[in-house]
Amino acid sequence: MKKLNAKGFTLIELLVVITIIGILATGATAVYTSAQQKARDSIRQNDVLTLKSAVEQVFGDNAQYPKTPELYKEIVTDGKYMAQLPDDPKSGQADSTTQFIYIYGASQDETTTVAGQEYEISANFENAGNSETKEKKASDTGDDDERWEVGINVGHVITTTAATTPWAVNGTNNYGGTNSAGDGIALSVDSCASSTGNCS
Repeated sequence: MKKLNAKGFTLIELLVVITIIGILATGATAVYTSAQQKARDSIRQNDVLTLKSAVEQVFGDNAQYPKTPELYKEIVTDGKYMAQLPDDPKSGQADSTTQFIYIYGASQDETTTVAGQEYEISANFENAGNSETKEKKASDTGDDDERWEVGINVGHVITTTAATTPWAVNGTNNYGGTNSAGDGIALSVDSCASSTGNCS
């Protein structure tokens, strides 16, 4: 009877191959995750700039920015500047510092106290590179190092949120000298401008 000489891989060779595959898979996962984060950040940037454009159109027509609690009414219902308000791609979730929601706040002019002359829209970037380069006060001149802020006098208008409390937003802005305090609160922005992230 003839014996077959079967040759195979040694245990060491198999371990080396498995280790190499593991390293490649880890690298591919990190690249994929980073690409997904950058894509969502691009959506955030486009959403905020689109909302900023609509808010500026309201100002062009009314000489005042939308009051904070009336953002949906003035942009979508009455004004028809947008079909609906945008939702953050990870709406209602949070990282270690702040919520993934858009926040809007309006205020009176810091110097003249004329009503509705300043506003801020803020968002939270997910990708570490975007967070480091765009969210810092030195980059956007705002008051919050954890959020990207755009608008008029963003260092004066306050929009912020606590990471531990979903949909809890802060803002102590005064829309106009004699208006109620409710005009100065910050608002979480979603497709129905609710305070809960729930359109129902």
